Amino acid sequence: MAKSLKLLFLLILLGCPGRNQRIDRAREYIDRFEFREAEGELLPFRNSKDAEARYLLGICALAKRDLHTARENFIVAARADTDYQDSITRVYLRSIKKQISVKDYKRAEKLFADLVVIVPNPNIGLEIKYLGEIYYRDGNYKYAIPILEGVAEAETVKTRIWKVKRMLIDCYSQEKIYSRALELIDELIADGLNGSLVIGRGMTYYKMAAQFKENGESDSAEYYARATIENLMPKSLIDDAYFMLAEIYEARNDKEKAIDYYQKVIRLNPYRKGKLVQIAKSRIESLRQGE
Repeated sequence: MAKSLKLLFLLILLGCPGRNQRIDRAREYIDRFEFREAEGELLPFRNSKDAEARYLLGICALAKRDLHTARENFIVAARADTDYQDSITRVYLRSIKKQISVKDYKRAEKLFADLVVIVPNPNIGLEIKYLGEIYYRDGNYKYAIPILEGVAEAETVKTRIWKVKRMLIDCYSQEKIYSRALELIDELIADGLNGSLVIGRGMTYYKMAAQFKENGESDSAEYYARATIENLMPKSLIDDAYFMLAEIYEARNDKEKAIDYYQKVIRLNPYRKGKLVQIAKSRIESLRQGE
């Protein structure tokens, strides 16, 4: 028995340098982005529970875009040694940032999903903003909103705050939360950012007017239709806003004001063409015949 134990101990001693040398060489290959060669060094460990080896195999698989193999190797590494969880998280975050930079949001979302499987509660911190951006870019505005709101509150760099708020403005508009979108637009304009934000404010005013009109709240609809006109931009919505005011006053049986606003719609279109102009002319004629 003692002889067998000595033999086993001798084999372990002989095996350790081979293992360490392979790991060291694999790391050197990875540093040089020679992932196939690194995998060759790590081949004996592909079915083992060696945390370091499986972690390195995961890096190689991820570099080769084999997400399934990467995930399986990282799961073994994270379970064999929890100290690797933060390293795995950093590896995935780097890859996620890269996918976002090349606008591959589907792949970025898949990487996030795999990370949560490997590390159930990853230490992401402010990096959660990347998940918010993924949801935003992918059109999942409902899921993006709470994440981006949290990032906007926690972020300290002004330019990043502006970027997050711009995404939130779009999210709110898409989800028809226009009042919140308007608050953020006004905040950014107050910070000195104009340009497209002034246009965005006018578009939001008009969407709010349309929403209130649809809900039968004519006073609020009138307020935001006038705000659209006073905003001056986008110019393409000014005649639409006047048309809305005309409809509101027509519904109130105030024919004089309704006709006046319909005429403004026509005057804003000097060539007297377009569907809106034709409807305005028809409405004016109808209102005058009813007098």
